[in-house]
Amino acid sequence: MTGLAGIRRHLRRGRSGPLVAVAMVAAGGLANLAFAPFFLIPLLPLCWGGLYLLTRHRRPLSAAAAGFWFGLGHFAFGLG
Repeated sequence: MTGLAGIRRHLRRGRSGPLVAVAMVAAGGLANLAFAPFFLIPLLPLCWGGLYLLTRHRRPLSAAAAGFWFGLGHFAFGLG
């Protein structure tokens, strides 16, 4: 299981591993760039769309974990 095919297979299985956690923290951090002083507004729907795409076919606990990581990244980078 290597490369992009391995990542896709891993995500299709619905496992909340470190890859999903890192992706959600990064998406949450990037969502902060939509606010002052940067105002990169198109990033906000892209980041929220990524959260939606990663959680729409997951089990509730796995989706909640992905949402937690997104929120952690969003608020941690927003405080800095």
